Amino acid sequence: MKVFLCHQSESKPFVRALADELAKVGLASWVDEAEIGPGESLVKRIGEGIHEECDALIASVGRLALDSSWVQEELGQGKYAEITRSGFQLIVILLDDVAPDDLPEYLHDKKHVLWEKERPSDPGQLHPGYGQIITQLFKHSGGLQPDEAAEDVSRLLDRFLTLLYAYGSQRQVTKRTGFGDLMAFGEIRRDFSFSAIHAWNKYSAMPDGPLVNTGRDFVASIINVDVALKDWAMGYADTNFQEAVTGDFLEILQKTEATIDISEMADTVRRRIDLHGDSSMSSLYHLEQTQPKSRLDWAVDVGGQSHRFGLWDPSAPPDETAERWRSVVDAAERDAYRAWRSGEWPYPST
Repeated sequence: MKVFLCHQSESKPFVRALADELAKVGLASWVDEAEIGPGESLVKRIGEGIHEECDALIASVGRLALDSSWVQEELGQGKYAEITRSGFQLIVILLDDVAPDDLPEYLHDKKHVLWEKERPSDPGQLHPGYGQIITQLFKHSGGLQPDEAAEDVSRLLDRFLTLLYAYGSQRQVTKRTGFGDLMAFGEIRRDFSFSAIHAWNKYSAMPDGPLVNTGRDFVASIINVDVALKDWAMGYADTNFQEAVTGDFLEILQKTEATIDISEMADTVRRRIDLHGDSSMSSLYHLEQTQPKSRLDWAVDVGGQSHRFGLWDPSAPPDETAERWRSVVDAAERDAYRAWRSGEWPYPST
């Protein structure tokens, strides 16, 4: 499924973020800056995008968009496509202080996404508008295809691998220092969490079927194991690593593999779980003292290097300490994961 993103130029940052979130459930976005090349006709390409290339149009309407002739033209074409094409969907997101009555009369009978009114107070929380949009798009989809299901599950497992390494490093810090701060991995956790929520909204909206039901069970299971791993990493739960990730999760992973083609990714996840128990989960990050130090030394031995980076300076304000912690960990963890994925990791992983 491909979605035409109608917007006014001032809303570009919002639209790019929307495209990123839609991509987490396999939805491609039609955005003018990527779809219209130099010398091409704007009118022609927009018409092709709406009527030939896309299955839905999402209009992000802020105050300036109400006076934009391009936005009004695209809205009109979207409404025409909704009337003349079976299954085409038109969804409007109201930004700024735009009210439903400010829209053209032909859109007054539709329910819109009230973005500003529904914005969560915590910027780290997922905006509920994404769930409304994803649910609506997949409610009337033509069914789940095997390749699409495989991409969805593999995408989520790939993010889960990143989370495993982050949790493993945090576990070592908690054990050595007694200090746990999941905010250090905030971006990694948000990326996984948002992806899992999007997948849940998608599969919950779709009609029951073997692929959909399997995908739904898998998403629920991986969300539960994320909670268990978080408690393990922070030292909240009296459990070990194997208890946190085995049981239902591995059983459901096996069932998912029997229905959805994810064998390669599933094997990778199982190998990582088998290699790293409670005491050795972070051995991927352990650097022998005889090895040359590098930027990766923070990722491989995050607790032991804490004083070197001055993160525990007792004279530093708590907020400053936390901010330094987050910035160093985030950069080093990403470097370490990227190196491992590209086969360039220079240290033993067991």
